[in-house]
Amino acid sequence: MNQMCMKGNIMNEVLKKMKADIIEHISNYFDMCPERYCLKRSIEKEHLKRLLEFISRGKLIRGILVISSYDALGGNERKKILSIASAIELLHAGFLMHDDVMDGDILRRGEPSVHVSYRDLFADEGLLNPEKNGESFAICLGNIAYFIAFDLIAGSGFDTATAIRLIRIFNREAVITGLGQMNDIFTGALKDFPDERSILDTYRMKTARYTFSLPLIMGSVCAGLDDELIEKIVEPAEAIGLVFQMRDDELNILEDPQGTGKSAGSDITEGKKTLIISMLLKNIEGDDKRKMEKIFSKKELTLNELEYIRKALADSGTVDEHRKMISQISASAKETIESLDINEEYKNILRYILKISVERKF
Repeated sequence: MNQMCMKGNIMNEVLKKMKADIIEHISNYFDMCPERYCLKRSIEKEHLKRLLEFISRGKLIRGILVISSYDALGGNERKKILSIASAIELLHAGFLMHDDVMDGDILRRGEPSVHVSYRDLFADEGLLNPEKNGESFAICLGNIAYFIAFDLIAGSGFDTATAIRLIRIFNREAVITGLGQMNDIFTGALKDFPDERSILDTYRMKTARYTFSLPLIMGSVCAGLDDELIEKIVEPAEAIGLVFQMRDDELNILEDPQGTGKSAGSDITEGKKTLIISMLLKNIEGDDKRKMEKIFSKKELTLNELEYIRKALADSGTVDEHRKMISQISASAKETIESLDINEEYKNILRYILKISVERKF
């Protein structure tokens, strides 16, 4: 086994350990919930069990970044930072559950979405309005996840000034993400595609900041990093987030659900104005464009239609154009990372997440 493979295996083991620690920390918190939140009925406990199971199926990238950022800057209070990492994952879980309701996605992480599983629960029990009530339950559980996240930060054990700083940053980024989601919904309702800058701005607000900037900032704040340097970290973190989202757009169309855990082509049927589709429509014309626009207006795609889109993306040079932009953003991020006045361990984290964002297959 060569040295690179050995390093990769060691890194994978470290990441697995961090993920396991976060899940255990959330589980321990949930064990205290019956007393803390006066839970009397078994179904109330089942909701938390469902939430934990949903979180456990994820990669926990955001929580791992919190810990990695903190550790790289010399932080050593493991229980405290696990509360912050857990809070980020609960925020993410809430966003995903609400997102799936809004988009009507039936799959998440290779399993039925939360609102679908609740719908089936209502249907199996012979209860009324399973579709509507399943969505309502998922919205409620997402809200619960948000509120538990704030409780974890407030009770993390960091000093009061740090806890207030964390909550304000956490709240700011959650608001930005919500506004980004509203932008995404609005552009999805438009007949025409917005310009490239508008699409990228939505990506920054909806995905890039809370996926990469927020966890890196939270870990840095916990380690005592000053505000000036933290703001400099935001730039490459946002760039990494853009790359991550652009690859996600590619995978949604070009890969099968077995690899992504999502419905193939769901971005198209949901009317999402993604950058890669915007590029495609600029690169084709005439009958091809009219046929493509007709396909994009549909709520379901046949396998033949999906293959037609994939072929058009390749034949028109759109995939190459999209990946060229990913490379350009990636190169700019690398330059910014190297210019940061921060230790090599922290730079290695940024280099690593940039690399896996560019190369991700799921």
